[in-house]
Amino acid sequence: MKRGDERLKFDETYYDKECEATEQPLLLFLRHTQGPYIYCGRRGYLGHRPASKPLEFRWQLLDVNSLQWEKIRGLIASSETASSTIIADRK
Repeated sequence: MKRGDERLKFDETYYDKECEATEQPLLLFLRHTQGPYIYCGRRGYLGHRPASKPLEFRWQLLDVNSLQWEKIRGLIASSETASSTIIADRK
């Protein structure tokens, strides 16, 4: 898993420098209601707070500049329309 930009950590409780980063990417997908899954890119690990309950992680979206935001908005909008139609049909 790739590390994120260290400047984005909250404070010293984040970002365990001794933790080995692996080459396995951690991918983020988004899905609105019953819509399609949308690939949003790789996440970079910034750290975690082991004492927090629930356990809190901090991530950075590494591929944010390559996302096709208009396409994502269109998929979400069509998903919302489809969900509204399904709900209306059930009434």
